[in-house]
Amino acid sequence: MKYIVIVVFLILAAATVFINTTNTAQTGANNTVVSSGQATIGGAFSLVNQDGKPVTEATYHGKWTLIFFGFTNCPDVCLIAAHTISDAMKQLDTKTRAQITPLFVTLDPERDTPERMKKWLNDYSPDFVGLTGTKEQVREARDRYKVYSQIRKISPDGKEYLIDHSSFMYLMDPNGQYVAHFPHNVALEKLLEGIRSNLGK
Repeated sequence: MKYIVIVVFLILAAATVFINTTNTAQTGANNTVVSSGQATIGGAFSLVNQDGKPVTEATYHGKWTLIFFGFTNCPDVCLIAAHTISDAMKQLDTKTRAQITPLFVTLDPERDTPERMKKWLNDYSPDFVGLTGTKEQVREARDRYKVYSQIRKISPDGKEYLIDHSSFMYLMDPNGQYVAHFPHNVALEKLLEGIRSNLGK
């Protein structure tokens, strides 16, 4: 049943992107959706980075961001996304790389402390910024990006759990506006193409 709920949510989330943009949206060769309109994805947030410093959406004003919501105990999807984003950052030229900040926002603030986020991100690109916060802060950021998440308990006492969640990477422009999204398992070359084509405009 939970899988049906997840599928329905993903369909609705994708539909939100299209419904709330103008009819000038086009699908490029990289199979990502790019629009000249404004989607209802993104907005204000208040979180804490892996160094324990408070950050908001204004912290990244003037920079492109590639945002992914997940959690460090994720057994598969988040690992794939983090590796792909990290590999993409390593292959970008210096100028392009300086324009974009990849953000990994946790959906598991109880376990993903700043210290935990920092240790986990050490295996990936040094450009990666991990964001966490209180339950309320994380929930607000999640909702602004139309991210689905639901705890799935895997032990009788509820202490062991996974989190079912949607898994899009969101490319946001320097004004914090949605530009494109990519699935977590996007091919590296397609992600690079999507980044370069948009940042090169």
